[in-house]
Amino acid sequence: MAFTTAVVFVCATAGARELSDAEIRQTFVKMPVPTYPYEALRARHEGSGVFRLYIREDGKVVAVKPLKGTGHGELDDAAVEGFTRWRAKVGSRREVDLPVNF
Repeated sequence: MAFTTAVVFVCATAGARELSDAEIRQTFVKMPVPTYPYEALRARHEGSGVFRLYIREDGKVVAVKPLKGTGHGELDDAAVEGFTRWRAKVGSRREVDLPVNF
């Protein structure tokens, strides 16, 4: 039996500026990687997209909207589901744009 490992790359940008690793760690306290859907992996679907996270004052991500989809609905759904599990530090309401590559 062969196993395949999928890698999902996530970077962060705020506005038009890419955040450094230190800025990402300063902003987020929980950053689980979105899950690569098995069906998409098996079909060898790949794609890149940009998603906007809407963050409440308590750090909870309350909404995720695709700014540019990956080209595959199942990958977009996985990114949205994964990013809703992210948590930011307590602060003001904010929006963060995050690119994702499946």
